[in-house]
Amino acid sequence: MTDYKNFYFCNLDFGKQLTGVERAALKRARLFKNYFGISAVFLTSRFNTELDENIENLKKIGWMPKSCDVLNVYEYLRGGYTNELKISNHFALDQSLYNVVEVDVNPMHEKWISKVDQNFYKYVVWNNIKKEKIVFVNNLFNNKIIKREKFDKNGRIFAIQELDENGKVTIEDLIHIDGHLVLQRYFGENSRLLKIVLFTQSGMVDQIFTGEEQLVDYWLRKIIDINEKSCFIIDRNPNWNIALRNFHEQNGQKSISVFHSSHLVEMEDDIMTGQLNSNFKYVLEKKYTVDHIITLTDHQKIDIQKRFNQVNNITAIPHSIDDEPEKIIFKQRDPNKIVALCRLAPEKQVIDMVLMMSELLKTNPAMQLYIYGDGGEKTNIVNKINELNLNHNIHLIGYVEDISKAYNDAVFSLLTSRCEGFSLAVLESLCHGVPAASYDIPYGPSSMIQNNVNGILVEHGNYKMMAQEISKILSAKGKLEKMSQSAYGSISKYKEDNVAKIWKALI
Repeated sequence: MTDYKNFYFCNLDFGKQLTGVERAALKRARLFKNYFGISAVFLTSRFNTELDENIENLKKIGWMPKSCDVLNVYEYLRGGYTNELKISNHFALDQSLYNVVEVDVNPMHEKWISKVDQNFYKYVVWNNIKKEKIVFVNNLFNNKIIKREKFDKNGRIFAIQELDENGKVTIEDLIHIDGHLVLQRYFGENSRLLKIVLFTQSGMVDQIFTGEEQLVDYWLRKIIDINEKSCFIIDRNPNWNIALRNFHEQNGQKSISVFHSSHLVEMEDDIMTGQLNSNFKYVLEKKYTVDHIITLTDHQKIDIQKRFNQVNNITAIPHSIDDEPEKIIFKQRDPNKIVALCRLAPEKQVIDMVLMMSELLKTNPAMQLYIYGDGGEKTNIVNKINELNLNHNIHLIGYVEDISKAYNDAVFSLLTSRCEGFSLAVLESLCHGVPAASYDIPYGPSSMIQNNVNGILVEHGNYKMMAQEISKILSAKGKLEKMSQSAYGSISKYKEDNVAKIWKALI
């Protein structure tokens, strides 16, 4: 069905907790496998010692097709794809120089205290209570970490980090599986990457890069066969657009840029003059060459074409439903349970959910909000919950992989973001028969939510109105059950076979 021999999905990373971008890319990978028989290869560019274990887990739980490969620039450079040597441990300490003390809170942790100077000790973390392999070792002096050694899943040393007095990494060494230094990364203020130095096996300086995108460009030239037609679908734009610009221009490969969020700066509403999101600015201004742009909604596509009328290589392709859950009988749901699945990040405005609940509880005191997710805003959210004395009504559950457990007994979901490219959370909520309450923001919610049919839309920031609308629905006999059924019935356009038709026409 296609002339392209290889399909590459360009991402940053697969961490233990996935963002919506990674989850969307995994859904696309399943679609490509199910409908086109294509096993995409994920390319990642982030330094992650736990990548292999995370990939194993994603395949185990069925989020990633087992036939998909994941290639990482740093794992490639350290020889991880060419040498399958299994060893128990590269790390050995002369115990005669240390007093080994188990840490009471965790049997997998040990302190190795120097007999020469007790101000120096090693904090050793093992993979299990049998202490078969080391995960990492922190070297401390006067209770401050000065160096950290990290190990891969086979017990081989992966990286060595030098830390300053504030605990920030200043230099990071990547170690080849045979033990020699591969590269060094240097960091400045605010952990900004300053340069990357690549070494030969004999220890000579080979290349110096001023940014990770240059390293990625160097890597692509080593792993991609220019005689084979390949299609690169870019999910994380900045690094990959720069690297693929050179690769595309010289080798004629196809590249597709996916806009997972608004092309405007958050809260910007003037589509003709608003400041452009730096992730997409240079693509829209054609400073980076891509063959095609994908937005997740028609609304965003139209807004882009209004402003950039020369951009005619654009298609709207929404996220798909790759596994339609079984319908739940409404009476089995908890009439008091509201849920939200999102990162605890500033742009998600989770504190607005807390404020909304403080209003809703005035008329519906039994309602409970369960927030599934994690992130840097957690402390601020907890403080607001405590300030409003809502600990008995709002629960921070943390990140979950089985989202069905969150949705199956809920009666409403919340979205209070400043902006979205689509909102996978809204789609998954409707897919589980849960009406969604959202701010009416660009882009996404209004393309899925029909107000007072399968959810509600209120103006951005008006959490009081959201509380009022939810309260009205809760008090209207039979309204919520009817909206639940409408939610189930509103997702047909997002089913995998319908989305696959759009992809087929493009590729």
